[in-house]
Parts: sequence; structure tokens; C-alpha cells
Amino acid sequence: MVMFPWSIFSLIFDFGFAYAVVPCSSMHPFEELVANRFLAATELSRTETVKILIALSGGPDSVSLLMALKGGLPNAKIFACHVNHGLRGVASDNDAQFCLELCQSLGVPFDIVNLNLAVNEKLQTGEEQLQVSEEQLRKLRYQALMQVARKLMVPYVVSGHTLNDQVETMLFRLCRGTSIHGLAGMQAVRPLSDMHIDIDIDQQVTLVRPMLDLERAAIEDYLQKTGSTARFDQSNDDNNYTRNFLRLDIIPLLQERFPGLIGNMAHLQVLCRQEDHFLNQLADNELSTERGPGLSVERLQAMHIALRRRVICQLLRINRIEPSFARVERVLAAVNEKQESRQSLGDGFDLSIKHALLNILPGAELDAGANEVEQARLRLSPVALVLPQDGKTKITVVPWMNKALKIESLALANSSDNVLRSFPHRQSLSALLDLSKVQGSLTFRPRQDGDIIQPLGMHEPVRLKQYLHANRDIQVPAQILLKQLNDTLAQRLTPVLADCKEVLWVPGYGLSEKVRVQSGATHVISLLNLVLDINSEKSGFC
Repeated sequence: MVMFPWSIFSLIFDFGFAYAVVPCSSMHPFEELVANRFLAATELSRTETVKILIALSGGPDSVSLLMALKGGLPNAKIFACHVNHGLRGVASDNDAQFCLELCQSLGVPFDIVNLNLAVNEKLQTGEEQLQVSEEQLRKLRYQALMQVARKLMVPYVVSGHTLNDQVETMLFRLCRGTSIHGLAGMQAVRPLSDMHIDIDIDQQVTLVRPMLDLERAAIEDYLQKTGSTARFDQSNDDNNYTRNFLRLDIIPLLQERFPGLIGNMAHLQVLCRQEDHFLNQLADNELSTERGPGLSVERLQAMHIALRRRVICQLLRINRIEPSFARVERVLAAVNEKQESRQSLGDGFDLSIKHALLNILPGAELDAGANEVEQARLRLSPVALVLPQDGKTKITVVPWMNKALKIESLALANSSDNVLRSFPHRQSLSALLDLSKVQGSLTFRPRQDGDIIQPLGMHEPVRLKQYLHANRDIQVPAQILLKQLNDTLAQRLTPVLADCKEVLWVPGYGLSEKVRVQSGATHVISLLNLVLDINSEKSGFC
């Protein structure tokens, strides 16, 4: 257990500054510690009356948070909200009931939001499959909390994230790929409006995490000494979830070898946060000097690459675009080419370089009329592909689909690796093919007028339009892949893999005879979703 050295005056460093803790004899030291951290984060005084909404899951962290703020801030008006996802049947309902009874015993007004996400489609095997991602669950939770906060006119939503959660987040981002910004971890204070939540708000609501620098052992110690209980989510033992895998399998091994791991990671997080803040200041200064209609490409090229990246990241954030590594690389490449261009960044935004100025613009509106398809096609620019060799893998982002094209080279065409691989269904977004006879360069692009394909098993090519029409009953609708377009436009612009002569693969429809595997496959090609960081507020490397 973690013991705290309590004294009449303790100096605690947090949130970038120091403040004095003046203990009150009537409250538990842990309650005062959490209360002081909340006050430091919000720059409020203990005597001020403030309304707070606690995100109450029923687990140890949120229970200790509720009790600590209830005991440590006697002048505060505290509310609690439990979001019931409904994913664990009776256990979910029991969690909600526990939270209700706890709040009743503490005299805390309580709200519950039932999301009812347990209504899932059944797979062909008869097994139920969760149809919502962890990222979607996070957004739904915060949407619910925002709605309750707006109803109650509460300016602060408070969550029970701890230092252990911070370390898990940092390790997750490190394993996935990140930068200083990612290693800066979760913020102790941030506006909920910055979290890309799909809800209109008419008031400022701030998310506060007052326990973010406290180890979970301190929370367990507090609950034990106060005789308090909490619920345990059985899904937390499932290491198929990334966060659980890190917490249950990886971090204990690292702590066994490096006992100071948690403290060392906390120090790293502080350093990264400070350096991230400094770089953001430099980037903001650069952006503030640009008074014209866009960023000077020449000025960007003259910057150190680290500052150039950060300026681009800040520009993307200003436009509410997630600054992922792939997006920043696309902007950097466009800047280096020194040519006028316009290309999609996804999410309804375009990158434009014109008259030596860089701009982020809303995606071009499509006018109704004869030129509608051509206007859309201009925004869905072809993506050139480089084939990997010798067993390597190449991943290329297709921005207008918000997907990535993964091409894996098979070391030997007739190796056992080929024998063990099963051929994907024609409607799959993956394909096993022989690209040894491909002529010229490969591109991934929308279909064009005059495209041809030699369907699998046929001796002569046919018009692609004829092929798509003949297979319309078994297709994967193109609108699934081109969500920004309506059904008609999406079908007119069906994505295809092609060489300089003809179409070789239509995802969701099938392959050309030209890349049919006979003696052995040379490559595996797959369309992958661009996954956001499911355990953090911001995704990507920047």
C-alpha cells in the first residue's frame, strides 16, 4: 500500500505549479488530497460553491473519487451520472443499482443513462458479436455525460483516471506508434468540446481528472480504511482488450524487472507534457505571424522539420482534423513537391497548395448536373502503389476512403505459406493474387469511363460497367467504402486496383483472371480501417 507523509503543511507539485495543502481535521487525508487537486486544476477556492458531475461507473476509482470530493469539498454541489452500456446483462444492471444505492446513501443526486447496446446481430455461427468499438463506447459515454451536464447546468465533469491509467495509455501509444504529444498522456484538465463529441453544446463543460497522478494502490488503501466497497467489472480480466493485456500481462512483468516503472513513466509524462507545450507555443507563434489567406510554403520549408510537423499538426487541429502521422506525411510531401495541387485529407477536408500558399479547405461541394461525377473523381485522386518484395509488407493510406491498403509479399510463390492460406471470399476486402504478370505501375483509384476487366474464369475482357451490373446482387455496396458520397455517385466511382491497361481487383466484387493464383500467390492485399486510438482522446502520432 502507498502511505502519504501527512504534515500540517505539505507542498504538492501538480498541474504545472506548487500549492500548499492545509489539512482540515474533519476529513480523511486522501479526501483532502483529491479535493486540493481538483481546486488546483480548476483554480477555484475551497469556499466557492461549484457544481460537479462525477462519472460514476461503480468501480474502485470512481467510487473513491465520489467519496473523496463529497468529503473534501463540503461547499460543492455534487451530482453523479452512471452510463449503463447494457453489454453485460445482469452485471450491468447490478452496477447501475449499486451506483444508485451509493448515491442515495451519500445524499448525491443521481442520473443514469441507458445506452442499451446489447442488441447485437448474430453471426452465421450463431455467436453474438459486439458491433461497437471501444472508441465508439468512449464517445457515447462522453456524449451522455455532456447531455446530463447541460441539463444540470454543471460546468465540470470529473472522472477517476489514475496514474496507472496514465501509464497504460502511454504504453499503448508507445506500442502503437506515437510522438511527444502522445507520450504527454491524458490531460488533467481539458474542455469536453475538444474531444470530437457529436453533440451541440451551448455551455462550456470541462473534464477534470484530479487523481491522474495518484497510484491505484492509494485508492485501494483509502477504500479499505474507510470500509467502502466497489463493483468489479469481470471484462477487466479479459486480456483480449489491449488495455487489459497491458495492465494484466505486460506491466507486472516490467515492474518485476524495473520496480520504479510507474514513477519513471510519470516523470517521462511530465517532461513530455512540458516539451509538447513548448513546441505547441512555437507552432502557434508561427501560425500567428501568417496574416494572409494561407501558410507560406517557402516559410514552412525553411523551418526545422520538428517545428514544421508541429505547425502542420496545429493547423489540422484548428480545422478539427485528427493530426495522424499519415495525414501529416501527406502534407509534408505536398510541401516538398513545390507544385500546385488539391487532394483530400478525409473527413470532408482538402489540402490545397496554390500560389505558394498552403490551405486546409472544406471538401469541394458537388454541384448537381452533368459534371457531378467528374467533380467527385477529381477529389478521389489515384493512389500510386509500390509492391513490396522478399516477404515484406507495404501499407499505403487511401485518404478518400479513410482506409489503408496493405500489400504483403509472399517470400516464395510455391512456399508452404501459400498452401496454408485460404482464399478470401470474392466479397471480402482482401485478396490473394499473383501479380507477377502485372504490366506497369499499380494504382488504387475510382473506376473510370472505358475501364475493362477480364473476370475470373473468362478468356476475354469485358467492360467494367457490364461486370459490375452482372454482379450487382452479390456486391459489397460501394457506398460502404465511399461514405462521403451518395449511393449513385459511389457506384459510379467504385474503387478498383488497376495497372496501366485494365482493372485487376474490385473490392467486394472479385478478381481479374490476369491475377488469378495458379502456381502460387505472390501477394496478399487488404483494405484496412484507419483505427483511432481507442484508449485516448486524440489519435495518431502527432
